[in-house]
Amino acid sequence: MKQRAKEMKIFLPGSFLAMAIAVYCILANENHLYEYLYIIPAAYAVGLWIFGFLLQEKTIYKVSLVFYISQALMYIRYVITPFFTVFSAKYTSWGWGPDPTDGEMLCAELLMCLEAWLLLTVQFLAIRRFSKPKYLSKTLLPRNCIYDESILLIVYAIFACGMVLLVQPKLLIMDKYFGYSSTKNLVQAVPLQGLFVILADTFKKVFLIVALTICKKGYDRKKNKLFLVLAVLSVAVNMALNSGSTRIRMVFALILGVYFLNYVFGKIPRVFYVVGGALCLVSFVSVSLVKFSYAINESSTNPVVSIILVMSGQFQDYFAGPRLVGQMFGVHRVYGDSIGVSTFLNDFLGSVPFVSNFIDQTNRINYLFNIYCGITNQTLIAPVLGIGYCYFPCFPFFFSMIFEYFAIRLDYAMASTNRISYKYLYAYMGYLCAMCMGYSTQNIFAQFANAFVPLWVLFKVNDWLKLKINTLSGGKS
Repeated sequence: MKQRAKEMKIFLPGSFLAMAIAVYCILANENHLYEYLYIIPAAYAVGLWIFGFLLQEKTIYKVSLVFYISQALMYIRYVITPFFTVFSAKYTSWGWGPDPTDGEMLCAELLMCLEAWLLLTVQFLAIRRFSKPKYLSKTLLPRNCIYDESILLIVYAIFACGMVLLVQPKLLIMDKYFGYSSTKNLVQAVPLQGLFVILADTFKKVFLIVALTICKKGYDRKKNKLFLVLAVLSVAVNMALNSGSTRIRMVFALILGVYFLNYVFGKIPRVFYVVGGALCLVSFVSVSLVKFSYAINESSTNPVVSIILVMSGQFQDYFAGPRLVGQMFGVHRVYGDSIGVSTFLNDFLGSVPFVSNFIDQTNRINYLFNIYCGITNQTLIAPVLGIGYCYFPCFPFFFSMIFEYFAIRLDYAMASTNRISYKYLYAYMGYLCAMCMGYSTQNIFAQFANAFVPLWVLFKVNDWLKLKINTLSGGKS
């Protein structure tokens, strides 16, 4: 299907805004550490304009949700983060650990510019690949969702939920303030801990798939809007289940829920968007109020302004800003001799359930990064670009390029299936790959091992059972 040119024209105003923010960074910056910060949004503005222009000139498959999420996350990292970095630096000082040297900071900014261009190039080439005729034909699907009518998914959802609530309820039950809880601090270690993490992660996905399927089937049979309301409530419950993880994941749960409501039911009344947005806003604000309560306690002026300034300064922490990338040069300088093949293996195997029990968790890049920054509770996330530098100094873009390629690969997979289960699975993993703009390699691989692989196996078993049942039914008739 040819992607409509008007949908690609969003890149032109985005490019102009990025250039305007680059000018703002030049004029408003008062911190010598960010003297050359403007080159990041400026470079991205040029790359985005070329990217959008090339896409308008080509026939491509109809890009799906993951593509737009990846574009939004890249824009936040390369454009919005520099803006808030300069804006917040005028009022408050924020950041963990030692500042990078001027040389390290400039190198980090230049690397981010080159990374942005390379990632846009990877995305373009991936889109062109999956727009070839042999791939394009698979996306020419009618708009009708295919349900996974199997008792297996319902039984699994009930089993997983029951086991987690019985042994590790903190993995699912929200804490006060509509969902704020720290899994790291509240969950007690138990035998087979990895199993319960898998059950909790997979239940959250299967719950929504099953709930939407049941509501849609009921709606089609009786044409009763009560089923639509129940579907919306299912999205709200799923968002609440994810609110105990991170605020970013909570927002994504809402985005994904709204997308699938539209996909399954068609046009949704605007009131549901308002209610959903309000719930997300309340949860987001309440989590922030608890998380940044120290800003309220120490503030002598307006506490709300204090929290906003703190959150503005934290854009770098959440979206791998240049200061964090610069600090990774320090990590490589201090711990470079101890970073080797064992560290590489630990970074990935240390996130695999059961196997992680036998891994030295202190020999991982994220651990070294936190120690370098003076953080003992491992809350800082090492940027993917910096991790790439620690392993491959001559080509630090290795991991981020792979993740962005798979983001487009999974976006294409979304566009080439009408099955709710697989569409949801591809959307979730595609979001995680696109979050290489903020997550570390071990964050992404942990969810790949804990959620994607188990769910993929579950869905394949479900397919096999349905095939067997259909074969037996056909044989008897």
